[in-house]
Amino acid sequence: DARTFRAPNGSSYDVLTQAALFTAGGSAINRVTPRAGTVPAGGTIDVTGVNFVPGARVRLKDTASTTTFISSTQLQVTPSTPYRVDGTKIRLDNGDGSQDVHYSYRKGTPVRTSTVPLIRDAEPMFPDAGPAGDYYSFAFSSGSTRTAIALQNPGTAATTVSIQTLSLSLSPAASTTVDLPPNGLVFLDAGELVPGASAAAILRLRVTQPVQMLQMIYNNGGFASPSLPQRIP
Repeated sequence: DARTFRAPNGSSYDVLTQAALFTAGGSAINRVTPRAGTVPAGGTIDVTGVNFVPGARVRLKDTASTTTFISSTQLQVTPSTPYRVDGTKIRLDNGDGSQDVHYSYRKGTPVRTSTVPLIRDAEPMFPDAGPAGDYYSFAFSSGSTRTAIALQNPGTAATTVSIQTLSLSLSPAASTTVDLPPNGLVFLDAGELVPGASAAAILRLRVTQPVQMLQMIYNNGGFASPSLPQRIP
């Protein structure tokens, strides 16, 4: 299930699955709480939306659960085993026969905002954080094809990501650091992230604690192709 970026206008770009797939009959899931983390067996997942009716059932991927109808805008779901919410599919089978599908994801608090509309208006949907270490990304920072980098701190302690650009011959060039508070998010064009980066370079990202990362090749015509930075052994 791999989709990555969801824009407020509803468009999605491929690496974690899109936030909403379809709605029939007017019922819809708008939000799942918590958005991320693991809910213990017997815990509660709150589902809010519209046009829920008695008999509505929320189905969790690969996990048995019970659903309690609270109101036309709220359901409560209790998993029978620990259930990880991040990026997993939640399906609504409403009591009137209508359905909806929702993918929950952690939404960080932006630390900096891009000036590029496509980046500014999109929401990165991250996979799990990788371990501490060095990662690399191929960066285009000029011309019609460019690279954006998204970094998010899922931890409870602040962290700093060190970023260095290398030329295609692997010579060091510009460098910078990005401070991420807990739940902090940075999603920027490579040129915004590392001022002075060459037109085509390699970005080396060094993290000292697990950080969620994505890269996106895009152009201003609306094309976007996300992928994951690669870990350096």
